[in-house]
Amino acid sequence: MDYYHLRFQIEFNFRDAKQFWGLEYFMVIKKKKIHNSANLATFMVNLSYVMLEKDKAKHALSTHDLKMWFLAQKQVLQVLKTCGGNANGVFIQELIRKISMKTMVNAKDMVS
Repeated sequence: MDYYHLRFQIEFNFRDAKQFWGLEYFMVIKKKKIHNSANLATFMVNLSYVMLEKDKAKHALSTHDLKMWFLAQKQVLQVLKTCGGNANGVFIQELIRKISMKTMVNAKDMVS
């Protein structure tokens, strides 16, 4: 039973690596590049699980929500850098929260 459970956990991790972290888009044929691509995708799966577990007490987020949160953060900072604006941290965090909630699946859980 334990081996069966572990097998499915490996399958789920591999699915996440393909679906969320681009493992299926690494079109490489050299051994070293395949090794690096697989390790990078697996590392990102593990890192996202740790970040989600840390945040689980506050919100019920998914891997998609986590990616959208960081994408919104990157976009807000790029726009502010382009505009040359000097906004305070509270404004930036509120803007990131509003933009990321537009694309998050579980945004209704982030009311706070």
